[in-house]
Amino acid sequence: MAVIFLASCGGKKFHVNGNITEAKDSMLYFENMSLDGPVAIDSVKLSADGSFSFSGDAPTAPEFYRLRIANQIINLSVDSTETITVKASYPKMSTGYTVSGSEECATIKDLAIKQINLQSFVIGIENNPAIGYDAAEDTIRKVIEQYKDFIKRNYIYKQPMKASSYFALFQALGQRLIFNPRESKEDIKAFAAVATSWDTYYPGSLRGENLHNIAIEGMKNVRIMQNKLAESQQGIDPSKVHTSNIIEIALPDNHGNMRRLTDLAGKAVLLDFHVFASEGSTQRIMKLRELYNKYHSRGLEIFQVSLDLLMPEIDELLKLGVTSVLLFGLPASKDEVGSSAWDEHGVVQDAIRIIREQAPEMFVITDVCMCEYTDHGHCGKLDSDGYVNNDATLELLCNEAVSHAKAGAQMVAPSDMMDGRVGAIRKALDEAGFERIPIMSYSTKYASGFYGPFRDAADSAPAFGDRRAYQMDPANASEGVREACFDIAEGADMVMVKPALPYLDVLYRVKSETGFPTVAYNVSGEYSMVKAAAQNGWIDEKRVVLELLTSIKRAGADMIITYHAKEAARWLAE
Repeated sequence: MAVIFLASCGGKKFHVNGNITEAKDSMLYFENMSLDGPVAIDSVKLSADGSFSFSGDAPTAPEFYRLRIANQIINLSVDSTETITVKASYPKMSTGYTVSGSEECATIKDLAIKQINLQSFVIGIENNPAIGYDAAEDTIRKVIEQYKDFIKRNYIYKQPMKASSYFALFQALGQRLIFNPRESKEDIKAFAAVATSWDTYYPGSLRGENLHNIAIEGMKNVRIMQNKLAESQQGIDPSKVHTSNIIEIALPDNHGNMRRLTDLAGKAVLLDFHVFASEGSTQRIMKLRELYNKYHSRGLEIFQVSLDLLMPEIDELLKLGVTSVLLFGLPASKDEVGSSAWDEHGVVQDAIRIIREQAPEMFVITDVCMCEYTDHGHCGKLDSDGYVNNDATLELLCNEAVSHAKAGAQMVAPSDMMDGRVGAIRKALDEAGFERIPIMSYSTKYASGFYGPFRDAADSAPAFGDRRAYQMDPANASEGVREACFDIAEGADMVMVKPALPYLDVLYRVKSETGFPTVAYNVSGEYSMVKAAAQNGWIDEKRVVLELLTSIKRAGADMIITYHAKEAARWLAE
């Protein structure tokens, strides 16, 4: 005997009724699909007209039931006190029924039919003698992945709080779940998205807790498999090892031209590692200038490297407990396609290597965009009419993202707002061997007036026009949610709302409606306003900063990017 416990809404009832014709004298079972499997709730022997009526206590969170005659099944969902009407004809009631009174039940019907069609296709491939085993398995795998991508994009990530999204997670082919959280990192994301949404909409529900447990257990299993794979690949292929007696350093000279140490091979080079903020720095530079003027005509070159800018900042951040940074590049030179963005020894690439080598505990994220690197200040390659060419820009963004990953970046963050860039970057990273590098997408980036201070600092303001054509309309919140869903479907690991404070409503919607890890960017204009007000004595800076960061977190942010990071860390430690 199975005992089932369902929370109910104060004695209120739901009702399921209808007709199933061509099934006289058949037993129709009404079953609850509990976490432990189907449990019979009620049954009726059908008369000639096939009428039936079942009732139950209204649940406080979506609950799942089914009507069953033999192996013919109709799946239903109930979330309150609705009356659901089902009409069908046996023996094809699983696919030929109609349902009214519940939109979710109608959606579940669509999902069930799609699953049945997928099952039929798979069986057809398996039973086709003209297709070899390997080819059949490859075809089946691709079809299943296409099916999952479609379901995630159109159901799960679109409305993860719905009963239909929960139902989709547990669809199966025979005894095998279509979404397998034990082996697939991407499938775990789907479970986690629904689990997070159910936490918000149905706190404390058993099904929500179960989803969390499944996701966490899946993460452990995937991590174990990845570790085993990494251990098996620790050997180094000697043929791929290159030895050189010249170290490589690339820096801009005083004219802004990129200079590489290897370009000076064969010459007499004074390599000076210098701390410009140190005592006696000025005298040292004057002495080096004297040496250069005296001996340059005889072949002397001086290559000076600053050590006082990057690592002291990183060390200070780590001491304060700030363990992740987002890097932006300000190159020595710019051109129309922003080629320095993927320079192996570009400013960002070199910074990544230094941080990873000297501060391995710091997590390095890199901004992927073209506006800081192009001489026109737009976020991509321009066509002959002066418009950004979306598709041509994707290749450039992929080059930049891969170059960051090669340098050691642990996450890339495309901020350009080109259509399709998340999918393109994901593909490029995977093909380059960086399958484990996550993507934090600037998915919901508005055409805002709050970017001014950053653009001035990075010298990235457009030389003409503006970026409204490829950034989002501030008046359109629904578009922001849709853009986040698009990027999730393309393979993003985190989505972002930018700016933060004027779009807290959008941040809340993106988090609640997608259930996905969500980032908020507290941009330079927001930061500057607080600083200006504090300098004028109008506000208590500490109190205001902590209050605004709390508001961003309260709206749903899992991560906050902010220029207040160091100060906030100090204040929180007090």
